[in-house]
Amino acid sequence: METLRGAATNRTAAMLSSSMQRSSKKLRDSKQLVVVDSQHQGSRSEALPEGTKNSCTPR
Repeated sequence: METLRGAATNRTAAMLSSSMQRSSKKLRDSKQLVVVDSQHQGSRSEALPEGTKNSCTPR
């Protein structure tokens, strides 16, 4: 029983760390996107509606 619980804990920890790595990668990508977005801010016309501005953000 004890070894079963240990294996479950290890599996949960591995799943948690992999999901954390995924979310941190997503965060990095969105940060890069924000940087690119701020670089393009001056060249883009400000008459764009709010919906089209963040249509390129990954879901």
